[in-house]
Amino acid sequence: MTTDNIIYFPINQADKAAHTSAATLLAKGIFSSLSDVIAQRVKNIPVCGTAFNDSRQHGAVLIDGPRGSGKSSVLVNLKRYLQDKPLQLLNVVHILDPIDPTLLEDNDDLFLNVVVAAVLSNDDVKKAMNSESASRKQVHKQLQLLGHALQSMQSQRDQEKQGLDKIRAFMGNQQLVEEVHRFFDQVLQLLGKKILILPIDDVDTSLNRAFENLEVVRRYLTSPIVLPIISGDAGLYQEVTWRAFLHRLTKESDFDSPGAHRRAVVLADDYQRKVLPLQYRLRMPSVQTYMRSKNVLLGDVGSGRVPLEMFHVWLETLLNDQTNGFENSFLPVPVWTVRSLAQVVAKVSALVPKLEQALNMNIDAKSLRQAILMPDVDPAFIDNFRQSYQGLTLTSPERERRNSREMAYSEFNARMRNRFTQTGEREDIRGLATALTDKVFIESLCEHFSFDPAAGKAYLVLKAKLAWLDSGKRVFDTPLFQPLQQSDESFDHFNTAHDLSDWKGRLKDRTLEAWLAQLPEQTILPYPVPERGMMISVRSMRQAQAFPATPQERLLFEFVMHRNFYSSSKTAAVVCIGRIFEIVILSLLRDVTVADLYRILNEAPFFSVNSLASTKTLQGDEGESDNGQDELSRDDESVDMAIVELVGQINTWRNSHALDALRVSPWLVYNVMNKTFNQAWYFNPAVPATFKVDETFENITWVAKMAFHSIWAAFGSFEKGDLYGLPEVIATVNVGRGRDFQRSDLYRQNITPFVGASSGASEFGAAVGSITYFLDDHPLKRWMDDLPYPEKAEKDDEKSSEDDSTTIEAWLMENFGSSTFRGIRDKLQKLGMPEALIKLAAFEHVFNDGRMRRYFNEAFGVKR
Repeated sequence: MTTDNIIYFPINQADKAAHTSAATLLAKGIFSSLSDVIAQRVKNIPVCGTAFNDSRQHGAVLIDGPRGSGKSSVLVNLKRYLQDKPLQLLNVVHILDPIDPTLLEDNDDLFLNVVVAAVLSNDDVKKAMNSESASRKQVHKQLQLLGHALQSMQSQRDQEKQGLDKIRAFMGNQQLVEEVHRFFDQVLQLLGKKILILPIDDVDTSLNRAFENLEVVRRYLTSPIVLPIISGDAGLYQEVTWRAFLHRLTKESDFDSPGAHRRAVVLADDYQRKVLPLQYRLRMPSVQTYMRSKNVLLGDVGSGRVPLEMFHVWLETLLNDQTNGFENSFLPVPVWTVRSLAQVVAKVSALVPKLEQALNMNIDAKSLRQAILMPDVDPAFIDNFRQSYQGLTLTSPERERRNSREMAYSEFNARMRNRFTQTGEREDIRGLATALTDKVFIESLCEHFSFDPAAGKAYLVLKAKLAWLDSGKRVFDTPLFQPLQQSDESFDHFNTAHDLSDWKGRLKDRTLEAWLAQLPEQTILPYPVPERGMMISVRSMRQAQAFPATPQERLLFEFVMHRNFYSSSKTAAVVCIGRIFEIVILSLLRDVTVADLYRILNEAPFFSVNSLASTKTLQGDEGESDNGQDELSRDDESVDMAIVELVGQINTWRNSHALDALRVSPWLVYNVMNKTFNQAWYFNPAVPATFKVDETFENITWVAKMAFHSIWAAFGSFEKGDLYGLPEVIATVNVGRGRDFQRSDLYRQNITPFVGASSGASEFGAAVGSITYFLDDHPLKRWMDDLPYPEKAEKDDEKSSEDDSTTIEAWLMENFGSSTFRGIRDKLQKLGMPEALIKLAAFEHVFNDGRMRRYFNEAFGVKR
């Protein structure tokens, strides 16, 4: 990085367009191109005596870019940039201050008036006009002639002319073009310059006059001694132009409107190509270009050291933490314009000194995220691990690939055991990490994004971070995990791109219609359909109550069983996984108390229909007559014993892994939640239970195990990735019944990179602080490891493993009206994704056949 390439970004210059130094100008490439265009225009000035009409040219420069991309700053600071250039262009060109088209009065429709006024009000022109030079008199004389020509043209528009009067008016218009040129020429002679540069800021700002303003550029600013530099959005100019042409084409008749629209677009293309030539168009760099640049340094000229790229990586880490970005899980920093970037930098300028500490430790932007998230791991260790682990291709023999992976773990673990670190240096790195949980800092950034319509996602994540820093709050009592809270008017200004329409389709006739009608029209983020759960009859529940279970098994049963579930006249119960999910997340965040587990047990399961509807939910006609709910109450004495035991084991587990220092990302948990509850419709379908009455307890308890496996694999799928030097290969299949989970793709691809004593993966997982690793010996999992596989499920497995095409044909006939898979993709598509998911889950629950999933993926464009 040379001194000439360095750009300084002042950290306290949020909205100031004018810069005091060329070293702080971001769009150096644009300035350089403008300098070349100006130099070429000076070189091509027509020789004296050339007729005006022979030297006219369309040479306006367009600086293209969206609002807030820094276009105005280019116009304002062009003179500042040229001052430091050796070409001495400022000796031969005169640059006006940017001209604002919105200065037109309501009763004034000619932008040319504004241009002339801008020239005359320029400080250098006014100073020269106060002199006694002969050029001053020539300017005055030419100004009078120009005024008469403008008045003549105005009068032509104000009254209808006929015959010779029309010809005289046309001659006046032709004269006006030449008078404008002579006016510019006289002004340049007065100033002793050769080219007059007219920066025009956002012609498209005034939409009702945008096309007319472009017409002024086309007609009157084609002088060879004038260089218009126009800023604006090329796409918006194009739309304004074709709409103007369409209006003219259809003004008297709307006949063949589609054809007129096509012709208008073609005419607009040709018009734009003429007025704003393609060779003179310059596109502003995106703000992401700056944020990924090593050459843009935060701070004052000469003293700034921190690359803007480093600042950007820090913000990305704050929002995404260890989430790998797969399956749409990447959360970009909500900074889309240079203006918004400057405002964010000014808001959190106190961060810059902390990032300077990272520079002192020779940590670059590439390694910053790893250093923050794994302060005890040298980034070089991860690089070496990546090279060894991924050294062989997928086509290499499996034994060679396995040996390469085991060698990678062995080398990494040896380096970690033998590492020598400076205590002070590690503490400095931890200082960077603690800034991610600094309440004052997060509050400041959260407040900033709360006003930005495009920052809704980031705001939800930061608000959740603040909620989790308050240990007294419930884990999911924050809008990130409660989409219905986003209906509050304080969220109305945020951009929303998702809706809950699939909720209404899949919950229709299953809950209160009034509640469905009150659902938000749109949400900031996508959310899975709340869990309806598998219905259990009163008869089956009575049998489950009498089942001889251990206290641990009884508590697992109670965690997934929700009794407070009603139909219009009957009592029933449903199986839901929300309590399992909440306990897992709570145990990662803080020590658990007995009161916590009782609260979770006594409330509706998280993200179930009943928990969100906040009223007794209506169900269909399943269940049996209500003979008193006391019959279905739980065995509190057995549960009490197990709760006390589980609380002790969870807190011991937390202490053994030093989880007080674990930083859990709300964004990671949100993605795990989405994935888990979407999969719950597969392994816990919203249908009445089909197993025998005497098999109820074991099957319901097994749902708890499938839920934990789903959560565990989801964490692995969002952790595994380049951050840890692991390949970007994850399994996205459903968790299934999980009889032999450790042989499944979910376990082998998502979990084993962080778990495995013999391979060295567990030691690696512990070193990098992987949640996937920590869950391997979670007390809930240890309890579930001993659960027997339900006898009914085993029979289902045996049945589904048989090649019984007749059964599949019968199922297809019953569900789709055809005994073959022909046309099944279109039929699934017609059902819509929510109902198609239910069909897919039901099919895979019975058959060990992958065809339905293949057709489902094709129907909805799901990547395998």
